[in-house]
Amino acid sequence: MLAEGIIHALTDDVMKLVALSSAASVVLLTLIMARAWRGVRRSENRTALIAMMLQRGMSAENIERVLNAGGLGVGGGESEGEEYDPEVRIITVLKENEYKGDDVERVLETVRHRGRIDAATAKIVETLVEQEAGVDEIVGVLEARQIGVVRVGV
Repeated sequence: MLAEGIIHALTDDVMKLVALSSAASVVLLTLIMARAWRGVRRSENRTALIAMMLQRGMSAENIERVLNAGGLGVGGGESEGEEYDPEVRIITVLKENEYKGDDVERVLETVRHRGRIDAATAKIVETLVEQEAGVDEIVGVLEARQIGVVRVGV
């Protein structure tokens, strides 16, 4: 009888611990998912804003100013230690070198095709712009990079 009482008490305690752990896990998972969803929505809104500003023909400085004012630019919000945003860097380099808004959008669409824009992609675009490459050449290199093709003499 005593053993049954101890087992029953231990079973109740274990069940309480399992229930509490499960509830804590659900809360933690919900918080993680909410943060991830917030990041996705933030990225979508930022991309839409950049596209709209490009269509209006805004300069790179004005785009950067708007993004920073809204907490969407460099050092804003959730950049978590990034020195710069590669997408803003690409826009800035293209606009400073007087590429048209449609050309900037074409380059951005090409790099977005891979998903997240990384620093290496921004550096590739920057290097091509420094070499005075045309938008077709930039897009060609970026597309070749996406499929893993290396073209010699481009």
